[in-house]
Amino acid sequence: MNFSFKKIDMAGFIRIWNSDFKDGHPDSHNKSFENSTKDEWKNLFEKYLLLMHEVILDGSEYGYIFLSPKKDRSAHLGYGLYEEFRGKGLSVRMCSEFLDLKIPGLDKSIDHLYGTT
Repeated sequence: MNFSFKKIDMAGFIRIWNSDFKDGHPDSHNKSFENSTKDEWKNLFEKYLLLMHEVILDGSEYGYIFLSPKKDRSAHLGYGLYEEFRGKGLSVRMCSEFLDLKIPGLDKSIDHLYGTT
């Protein structure tokens, strides 16, 4: 059983936006995607489009994972699992398999990686 990673598309972005909104974390969005304006989400979608992937396992979307490069040659590894898939020991394996991917141009520009959840 291996994860697959699908480059984020608009449908995946909406699932992620609404999952973050539903979780209600202080740094999450305060509106569902359907109640948000294009000005509220367009820049995020464009910023993460190339480095964000939806996580697929057994044909189902499990969550998302992304790398966010910084100016100091580091990158932030971030991810989220949809609520029904949390607590099952999937995160470490998901991150490991994602980091095994070859993301064009990224491996030469990153010296340090920081992860958060």
